[in-house]
Amino acid sequence: MRPIFTRLLEDKQSNVSRHMRAMYPATLELRRLVRAAAGDIIVHPGDANAGTVGTAFDILSGFLLIDDYVPLNPPTSHVWRPVYGLIAQRLTEYAHEDKAGRATDDDFYRYIWVLAELASIVRGGHANPDSALEKAVRDAAGIDALLGITPDDGIRQLRELEAVAAEHLYPHLEPARKAPVAFPAVRDLVQAEADIIAGDMLLDFKSGTSAPHQTTGARAFFPTSADIYQILGYALMDDPDDGYGINAVGFYAARFGHSSVWELPQLLGITAGGHAVNVDAARAWFRSALEADYNAVLSNIMN
Repeated sequence: MRPIFTRLLEDKQSNVSRHMRAMYPATLELRRLVRAAAGDIIVHPGDANAGTVGTAFDILSGFLLIDDYVPLNPPTSHVWRPVYGLIAQRLTEYAHEDKAGRATDDDFYRYIWVLAELASIVRGGHANPDSALEKAVRDAAGIDALLGITPDDGIRQLRELEAVAAEHLYPHLEPARKAPVAFPAVRDLVQAEADIIAGDMLLDFKSGTSAPHQTTGARAFFPTSADIYQILGYALMDDPDDGYGINAVGFYAARFGHSSVWELPQLLGITAGGHAVNVDAARAWFRSALEADYNAVLSNIMN
């Protein structure tokens, strides 16, 4: 079983987490610069689940940027049951068919929402038996019932996030190659998928905000250290000889319409505290940390 990369970053005892914090400790100033550059929020959160909104925006962007986009196609397992695969396949077909008419029809966004709910099962490693999605699946109530789980505020936020991205993101991207993106060099070691690669740039979409300021109520985009390590790790997973040729990485803050992008040597140097970092050596050290975590997972399973 391959460990999930984001969970390795969250686990401070993992080899990857300890490696990143030791080698690249200087994230605070970078995070502050990103917060200041992102500016004021444009798309405000509401009562729809924030995590599902973020996943849904990732999926929505895939449909709009990539002609043959397939958001979900994991192998059948105890987590991903055949019924989920059938639903995902049908909704993917519908989304491609209906995206041209989304200006006057909300169904496209409902397909996206249900796909995001399904994606949460894969990412979380289990289904919530009390969720509206699971109830609709158990009742075999059909596509209309599945689409009915989409909250009105979810549709509102997706439409607004799309409008902001249409102005601030999509026109400025080189043609996207693939989304989500797995990394050939480490696919046997870790589960990791970035949101999009355009040209030689990898962008990870972030739809979160800070809590409202106690006095002003203002919200900010303030990435965590783990967010920095996530995009840095994605770039270090790429193999220049058999990968995507990633030379730049960054965030797109979806609610703020702002992209923060760095050349990889620049980001390594900043987070290393101003020291020059050899990219090839950084990739080798990072891979050794991934291998150690993979071996630890295997050991736990065998014992």
